[in-house]
Amino acid sequence: MSLFKKKIYVVVAVIAFILLALLATALSVWFFGGSEVEVLVYEDFEYKILENEKLEIVAYRGTGGDVKIPSAIKGRSVYSIGDGAFREKNVVSVSFGAFLAEIGSYAFADCESLDTVTFDSDVTKIGDFAFFGTAISGINLPDSVSYVGRGAFADCRILKSFKAPQSLTEIPDSMLS
Repeated sequence: MSLFKKKIYVVVAVIAFILLALLATALSVWFFGGSEVEVLVYEDFEYKILENEKLEIVAYRGTGGDVKIPSAIKGRSVYSIGDGAFREKNVVSVSFGAFLAEIGSYAFADCESLDTVTFDSDVTKIGDFAFFGTAISGINLPDSVSYVGRGAFADCRILKSFKAPQSLTEIPDSMLS
């Protein structure tokens, strides 16, 4: 084999290695969603900045008791409560800030002491099992709510009153059971 052919094989091998490395990087971004989102901390809340520059609370670090979800953190509106953000925490009551639009799935699930929920906001969506297994005795959803997920208030053993707005056009079978 000539020296020229050996050099060509080396160049082809290097190019093939580079292409495989690029392909592996592209596949990992595709499968795993690219870079991780930075989680920030404000008082008892961990949050992330969404694409629309609004915030989502992703975890609660407090000791429980009465919790007030802020309307804004560092000048940005709190738009949503993430999936499972308060799950199994010792929260007794929660009131939502003015700009909150979405409450994620399992957001307050199994908060066994949670008995009071106050909507001071225009919440439009309450996710699946959001308040599952809480001690809520009555709920009065605001007129802005248009979606309530499966089991959102299921296993709330002392729930005695539930008021749904006319904007809620579909009630899942298992919402209260």
